[in-house]
Amino acid sequence: MIYSLLDLDTQIERQQAVEAATSQFMYKGRTEEEVSQLLMEAFSAADTDGSGSLTFSAVRSCLEGCALELGSDEVMGLLSMLASDTPYSDLATYAFKVLRSIAARKA
Repeated sequence: MIYSLLDLDTQIERQQAVEAATSQFMYKGRTEEEVSQLLMEAFSAADTDGSGSLTFSAVRSCLEGCALELGSDEVMGLLSMLASDTPYSDLATYAFKVLRSIAARKA
């Protein structure tokens, strides 16, 4: 047991396992809550009348300019979730799962 605590290879394996487990709950170093919050901030800033919904082009602009620094494939993946009457809060809620799925396909 002491050997496993001092063995460099064992420590590296343990660190890799922890990083892999943690990365399942992160997207670009952010938690699901943080991703949702960043998107809601971007959407809310663009929603000048407080209606809770934005035009397709406004949502696209928000996604392209938000702090998550989304790529074009990620923006298109999120936009594919939109219907004409989808409130942006729904998009912000499910965005993390979509982004993780896109990242997994890239890997």
